[in-house]
Amino acid sequence: MISNLKLPGAAGLEYRDGDVRHFGPSDIVDSDNISRATRNLAYRDGLIAAKLNEVIAAVNSTVLQLTPIVPVTVALIPGESLVVARFRIPTNYEAEISSAAVTSTIDAAVRLTIEHHAGTYGNATGTNVVTLVAGNELSTATTFYATGEFIVSLENISSVVADANASIILGLRSITTTSTY
Repeated sequence: MISNLKLPGAAGLEYRDGDVRHFGPSDIVDSDNISRATRNLAYRDGLIAAKLNEVIAAVNSTVLQLTPIVPVTVALIPGESLVVARFRIPTNYEAEISSAAVTSTIDAAVRLTIEHHAGTYGNATGTNVVTLVAGNELSTATTFYATGEFIVSLENISSVVADANASIILGLRSITTTSTY
């Protein structure tokens, strides 16, 4: 993540949409004229910083890498729940669930649950992030998580055996600060 550019206000004075009046050969070089040109520069610096901060915001909100998680197809007996995948969030990255879908041989027979655990890797449960029933898809991405792991499980919620599969796409982005101006 890149920090915003922070400049002091310096009492900037606008002159022709960020232009700066330069001294000409016949201009008087005194404190008032020097101050005015300096304040024009300060105003232009503020405009440049505002535009640069827009770019920084766009870069910081960009997902840099998409990572698929595709668990194998499993046969689940009625009431059975199985952890089918785990994803540890790497150091200096944060991750979101960008997309998720679940399918089964019987409509609405299987529930996909994706949980987040902020602690160590290898946990059985965590805080619920996504819950979908077979035939449905995640329509909007989740928030980003900076530590821990995602735990993906499938559960047969029907009264008959069902084959189930899921497809999950994680979005990863760096959270390392590369600029501190």
